[in-house]
Amino acid sequence: MLLIANVPARLLVRKLGSPFDMLLLLGMAVICLLVSEGIWRLSVRHYTSASS
Repeated sequence: MLLIANVPARLLVRKLGSPFDMLLLLGMAVICLLVSEGIWRLSVRHYTSASS
């Protein structure tokens, strides 16, 4: 939540320190995306319907 709240605010006031900060944030976003995608696929694979 902290990443989601602070980054847009910093971008609006242009207070990100360096291009490295942007690359770090992009890398963190990609990692979060890959982890959530993996959890989603694992969950769907093990899903069983309650009505079946």
